[in-house]
Amino acid sequence: MSAIEEKQPALTREHEMPKPHQTNGSDFSDAENDPRAESRLVRKLDLIIFPTFFVIYMMSFLDRINISNARIQGMVEDLDLTGNKFNIALFTYYISYILLEVPSNMVIKRFSPFLVPVDSDVLLGHYQYAGVLPGIIYVTSMYYKRHEYQKRMSFFFCSTVVAGAFGGLLAYAISKLGGQHRLAAWRWIFIIEGAITSTFAIFAAFLIIDWPEQTKYLTAEEKELLRRRLAADIVETCRMDVLNKASFQRIISDCKIWLGALIYMGVGVPGLSGTFFLPTILLEFNWKAQEAQVRTIPVYVLAGGTMVIGAWASDKLRHRFSFFVAGTSMVTIGYGMLLAQEGKSRDYKFGAVFLVFGGAYMCYAHGACMASE
Repeated sequence: MSAIEEKQPALTREHEMPKPHQTNGSDFSDAENDPRAESRLVRKLDLIIFPTFFVIYMMSFLDRINISNARIQGMVEDLDLTGNKFNIALFTYYISYILLEVPSNMVIKRFSPFLVPVDSDVLLGHYQYAGVLPGIIYVTSMYYKRHEYQKRMSFFFCSTVVAGAFGGLLAYAISKLGGQHRLAAWRWIFIIEGAITSTFAIFAAFLIIDWPEQTKYLTAEEKELLRRRLAADIVETCRMDVLNKASFQRIISDCKIWLGALIYMGVGVPGLSGTFFLPTILLEFNWKAQEAQVRTIPVYVLAGGTMVIGAWASDKLRHRFSFFVAGTSMVTIGYGMLLAQEGKSRDYKFGAVFLVFGGAYMCYAHGACMASE
């Protein structure tokens, strides 16, 4: 037994209740559990776990991409974000969500008018994004078997689809407030969407789930059934809720963690690149700003469809690799078409955008589930 394994109990010393992903010295199988009780438990888990997280991440994603909608509502002209200035501001805006606020603001002050509407978003984003997605994936994976998990994660990631589609529609409506109280339309986008997120955060604090053995939503019998069914699915201890020397060593030495991070980065870069610039891309297809906002909706609808269908088929077949390859191939073809768009029709270019988003969103849940396992 390795030194890390010998120290493993220290990783969960604050939670000595039965652990959902640990066999506790016994072997369990699905045959030992009542299928009807399991079915009722899973349905209950679906109702108590994902609705709150769905809305949390929908608002989180909406706040993250609203800069793309603000860009085509006059922000670039008002702030003179020409050339690479917008890209620098975008980089600062996004990196602040995962690093820290002060250095980001120092860079943002280079474009001082940009600071006022975004600064509160930066402060919110720093705490909102750095841990929200890893935390959601980690906690929810404690409740489901591996072949049950991806379709649920795809449902969860549909929150980004709703945010993208609803964000364009909301931005279209908010843009009509331009000039009210001497504020431009793009400023109203930040103000209103940020206020909605902040309000919901207050209620969400009382609704989100805890660890399986600590949650108030399950009875003692349901907690035991949950432990037994997960013990039959995964026989190794994978829970780490204390960051000490042993857990840190385990993190840096586990190649699956680094591979999962690499996979998700590969999925995220082309996907988020399209997300941040979708309204701008459509604007360059010679649609007006309001028309471009509305035409983001069918793109996200298709993305949601490929995500859900791919996840359902993947869980059904208990196979992920081929679906992941299919999604990345769609993205590659779509970007290839956009690179060769000169002289092509608008329908051709719009079709390429559908391929990019359909493929990228199919891969999101696959990447997250592969990393979580």
